[in-house]
Amino acid sequence: MLAIQNPPFPGFEKVFPVIIRVSQTLGISPIVVGAGARNIWMEIGGEENATLRITKDLDLAVLATDVLHFEEIRSFFVKEEGYSLKNSSKLSVFSPENIQIDLLPYGPIEIDHEILLGGTNGAFQVEGFQEACENAINIQYQELGEIKVISPGGFVLLKFIAFDDRPTAREKDLDDLSSFLSFSFSLFFDDIQEKHWDILASYSTTDNYSLEVGSHYLGRMLRKTVGSNDTLKNRISNILEDHLNPASNLLLINKLSIAAKVKAEDAVLALKALFQGFSDKLE
Repeated sequence: MLAIQNPPFPGFEKVFPVIIRVSQTLGISPIVVGAGARNIWMEIGGEENATLRITKDLDLAVLATDVLHFEEIRSFFVKEEGYSLKNSSKLSVFSPENIQIDLLPYGPIEIDHEILLGGTNGAFQVEGFQEACENAINIQYQELGEIKVISPGGFVLLKFIAFDDRPTAREKDLDDLSSFLSFSFSLFFDDIQEKHWDILASYSTTDNYSLEVGSHYLGRMLRKTVGSNDTLKNRISNILEDHLNPASNLLLINKLSIAAKVKAEDAVLALKALFQGFSDKLE
């Protein structure tokens, strides 16, 4: 089993044991998503010292049957772990160390990929959460127990959708996605070599080789996560085409160029490799 010894951000060493207790007591498994998941994968891949966007909150996806069930989950943090509610958001709880935990419900609580909790959150979209969370991976945290973390394909899926839903407010998702793509070759080389070795022979050994191979691999993981959901598959295809359209928003290409320290045209090749991986037939 994959394992980590350090939390993804300073101060989270007191949060992870709480997540483990929630899993053991309530019989649910909160899943680390967002930037926290990215940094966990960075540590697993030996890139924990990479310069990354720092965040003071942690996103947890929680499977909830309905609004009442979700409120029971949130109440556990408050009543049993000493967390507090500091704003009118129905999603957030705060640890005694003032670490913000955003609880993101998914599952039967959804109605047409939408959740309505009230408060300041209003209705919010959770398309792709079910697929992404079904592929979550167990990670051993120290000797305390297991924590579920979004899979690499699930991470890419949710980042693309988050930006596509709110492009003017979610630019940070492209920062996270760019850093993930730039390290993908080193992070997942063992899996590429063992199960996706054909990708290694698909690209010329130029300076851009590792970025293209890693991106192609993540494209396959993205496709695996989407699975048989044709509606979601078509949406992701349209998103990828949009990011590769010269007449469209080139923000992801520019950010990937900076993160991977390559020219813009090389970033385009990497995104094309990702798209190719997403288009590959899966066995």
